[in-house]
Amino acid sequence: MSQYKLTWGVRGVVPEDAQAAWGARAIYSPGAARPLDLVWDRQSVGSGSLKSMDHLLSLLNGGILNTVQEVTRGGDPGSQEVAVLYDDDEVRVVGSPQGSHGYYYVTAWLKGAG
Repeated sequence: MSQYKLTWGVRGVVPEDAQAAWGARAIYSPGAARPLDLVWDRQSVGSGSLKSMDHLLSLLNGGILNTVQEVTRGGDPGSQEVAVLYDDDEVRVVGSPQGSHGYYYVTAWLKGAG
């Protein structure tokens, strides 16, 4: 279980060694060109340092969230399945509608050193 208690996002997925984490509840329109509408007051972040938080947010806003939009098209809005939406050496992003039939929960974290 993560040390970061995010208000929004997929719960229970952030590993303990994550340097920073971000979560959101988006309005979900499967099949749309941009299926996730991120609402400013449905996002949260946790970090061990301001530098780690800034780095994670910079990576997300620098293109990762665009990739997430691409891979999230379609799918069952009633699903409980958690899908890996993006994964590289630094960041992992997962998402799930969590059976909400209208929202999509996304969580990203900056991976730990090991």
